[in-house]
Amino acid sequence: MHGLIAMGLLRQVPDPDSARRRLIRTTTEGRRVHERAQAAIAVVESVLADGIGRAGADALRQALTADWGRPPFDPAP
Repeated sequence: MHGLIAMGLLRQVPDPDSARRRLIRTTTEGRRVHERAQAAIAVVESVLADGIGRAGADALRQALTADWGRPPFDPAP
């Protein structure tokens, strides 16, 4: 997160409900980058669907976005 703040994609603002908390907000540049990334993903998905068919592309998306559980070497308890 700190890297995204340093890049100017996110910013921290005071939480109006708590003096100790900070809220994270997207900057204008962050929104622009997100929109460009979404457009690039749409192009890749369209090309993929043209190559393997819509059903295949949908199945691939489902498999890649499924919850696979914790990584096998996750050091977290």
